[in-house]
Amino acid sequence: MKKRAQIGTEVLLVIGIIMLVFIIILVINDEQKADVLETSSLIERRTECTKIANYLTYAFANEDSKIEFETKYIIDIPSGGLLDVNTIRSNSTTENDIAFLVSNCGTSEEATFNELNAITDPDPDWYKQCLSGCSGGTSCPAWFNSRGITKNFNDLMGNISTYETLYLEDAHIDYRGKFNGVNYTKIISDWVSGGKALIISEHPICRYVSSNPQGYQCSYAEGSGDVWNFLNLKFHQQGGSFGNDVKVVNPIDPINLSLNEVLDFEERSFIRDPASSVQREETEDGNMQLVNGFGDTTSCVCSSPSDGECIRHTGSTTAYANATWTSDLDGTFDVKVRYCGENDGNDNWRVYKMPGGTAPGTQIDTWTTTSSQPNWQDRTISGISLASGDKIRLSCDRGTSSSNCRVDFIELIPDAEPQVTIVGNYTSGSSLSEIGIGTWEYGSGKVYYFGDFEADMVTFPNKDFSSVLTKFIAEVYYYIAGSNTNVLCTYVPKKKPAQVPADLTGKIRMRNVDGEVIVERIS
Repeated sequence: MKKRAQIGTEVLLVIGIIMLVFIIILVINDEQKADVLETSSLIERRTECTKIANYLTYAFANEDSKIEFETKYIIDIPSGGLLDVNTIRSNSTTENDIAFLVSNCGTSEEATFNELNAITDPDPDWYKQCLSGCSGGTSCPAWFNSRGITKNFNDLMGNISTYETLYLEDAHIDYRGKFNGVNYTKIISDWVSGGKALIISEHPICRYVSSNPQGYQCSYAEGSGDVWNFLNLKFHQQGGSFGNDVKVVNPIDPINLSLNEVLDFEERSFIRDPASSVQREETEDGNMQLVNGFGDTTSCVCSSPSDGECIRHTGSTTAYANATWTSDLDGTFDVKVRYCGENDGNDNWRVYKMPGGTAPGTQIDTWTTTSSQPNWQDRTISGISLASGDKIRLSCDRGTSSSNCRVDFIELIPDAEPQVTIVGNYTSGSSLSEIGIGTWEYGSGKVYYFGDFEADMVTFPNKDFSSVLTKFIAEVYYYIAGSNTNVLCTYVPKKKPAQVPADLTGKIRMRNVDGEVIVERIS
């Protein structure tokens, strides 16, 4: 009996070893198949890149030429004679990775719900924002409930990590609101930077009012003028009525809008050109909390302070005066302090960052003024990561009874300003800097902004807005999450065409008009 048991165990051991070897062979085979597929994809992209480079070279060399072709890849044509070819992920690989926040402040109707569900499989997850002061109050339109939309914005913040694409319709997010102790704006910013696609329309942040905030409104000081810092840009949340035209100046996929198409936006909300994204905080303008001796003054010693004022320390020479600013930004910044270098005493400076506003925080810089600095001086602290709610504190100890720790302002300079691709500009007012439709990269992800995208189409009245919106939401993620391996190739001559949209795909036309090459999508 013992002999039989021993033989049985040995047989089982041999079978186990054979199965393990078989599994290893299968794994190796699968990896080899994956390598073959990736290699095949790479060869296809190289072939496509060479073909399109030849088309472009021909277009440059032959006036009045016109070439039309179709590609399944994403084509970018930066300057320097390069083509960039990348893949689009197939929708067949999707899971339930789209979230749609529908708001009673917005205008999405049940038809939008039906259409988006019809063209996606599986359906998106739907969330609702029901705010007092908007249509219907906190009860929201009846179809929200009849179609089973029961989860709210707070639920979305808890589930956001499960999605690849998020659409926020007129969200009016509480700028200081938190989920599990983390600001809503930081949760969204961190999510996007991980390689996701965020689409924003209308007003992303609560509307600023000076008093009696309710529902979609807030009275936070950082919202003064209804201008908010979010995702490294300034969002100008203007009101108004129909008649604010936005013209499409640069069609990009997958937004199905055509060159020179005009959209009638209801409210004149916009983002600014990134060149204006440096934020200056005047130390005397009320956004700084001044204690222990700091106060406003026109006696700045150093000449011509901005706005004609600064702050100075007139308290005890044995106490540090504090000027504290609360961040409304998310991102990495250089913090520049402009101070007056006293000529009659050596003031001692310290700068602290207080995450979440909690004192004492971390000291990020210290210095002492000297008598050889009687003019305004700039002190820059590089690479400071800020989230909404963090605080920056300037602390100064007077060197003598004659010196006063004078400060003019602090500036927050983005470490890397986003490069906005302008899709549509307002056609009146400061149209060159007021962007109605635009997109920019944020970390590894991408943000798409539409000032008031539920608006009527003016010059193309037969285009159904709902279809433009729903197809875009369904496809946008696959335009930023293709293969990690791009293919580059060169064309001759090495200059960028006079006109070329970003992220080309589908049917494309190249034309040489009077020696200038134009590249465009064929609608």
